[in-house]
Amino acid sequence: MGHGTIATRLATPEHATATSGAARLAKGVLALDAEIAELYALIAARLHDHSHANAIESLPGMGPRLGADFIAATGGDLAAFGTPDRLAGFAGLAPAPAIPAASAEICVDPAAITAACYLAAMASLRCCPVSQRYYQRKRD
Repeated sequence: MGHGTIATRLATPEHATATSGAARLAKGVLALDAEIAELYALIAARLHDHSHANAIESLPGMGPRLGADFIAATGGDLAAFGTPDRLAGFAGLAPAPAIPAASAEICVDPAAITAACYLAAMASLRCCPVSQRYYQRKRD
């Protein structure tokens, strides 16, 4: 058909350039993957240094990344909310007073707290039988 064999077509300078470019891109992707893995390990280590890490990670679906998001969204001081009910109210997850117990100067992000809790709840549906049964009861 006039196009030559596959070996002939692959031996062109264009093919060599494309192959070289693809190899560079692949190396870049692998380097970024390694950097992301390193950052995730640092995030997990920082979370485990927090005094409430065990309690946060005991929540179904709340792993190191969501746990770190949760800590960041609450300003790192869960005691500032006084009770779990007040924290849930502040995040809009329960009908409780939304005013933190401590000063108004604490740095919190109610939408980020809600997002972390929502994502953990969705993740728990894949891995936690108790959450799966609860969800199914509510759906029924």
